[in-house]
Amino acid sequence: MFEQLRDCNSKNELNLTSIPLQAEHFTFIATSIVHLKHLTFIRFHNVGMTSDSLVEICNAVKQIPNCTKLSLSDNLCKKNASSNEISTLGIQAMAQCKKLQSLVLQVCNINSKESIAKLAATLTQLNNLQELHLYGNYLSSNFAVICDSLSSTPNLNVLDLECCSLNSNDCTQLAIKIKVLNKLKY
Repeated sequence: MFEQLRDCNSKNELNLTSIPLQAEHFTFIATSIVHLKHLTFIRFHNVGMTSDSLVEICNAVKQIPNCTKLSLSDNLCKKNASSNEISTLGIQAMAQCKKLQSLVLQVCNINSKESIAKLAATLTQLNNLQELHLYGNYLSSNFAVICDSLSSTPNLNVLDLECCSLNSNDCTQLAIKIKVLNKLKY
């Protein structure tokens, strides 16, 4: 982990994929990356992120002026290490990252009605978003709120909903709402 932080001094990307991190690591990373103003892309795939650590990271990301891509794939973003339930605090923290153009939340356990509603509320605040990847989250329980929030993302050109367990009603809702997304390609 320390090597990746050192190496990103000369790169625009911080990639901490598949490094098992503890709470104290996230605190260290969050306090370190705020000084790396050149970072444009931060990737935390499969690192054991909890909701508390997501809040810490988002508080740091919002202070990095050029950071436009945040990828959190394969993290359950649980309330704590013994819980499988996602905390809405972690999802809400992403709304602070107003400059985000790409948000990857693949397989992040965004499944409950409450967490989907918080994600929808967060999306309404990410007006610069161009890419949203939600692959592998069970969204069908409250997908209408996601559809409603899409009108707040006029620059969206990639929307990945593969393996999100959408039903025909969800697809109908989506078809109605995406008409306003003139830039949507995928």
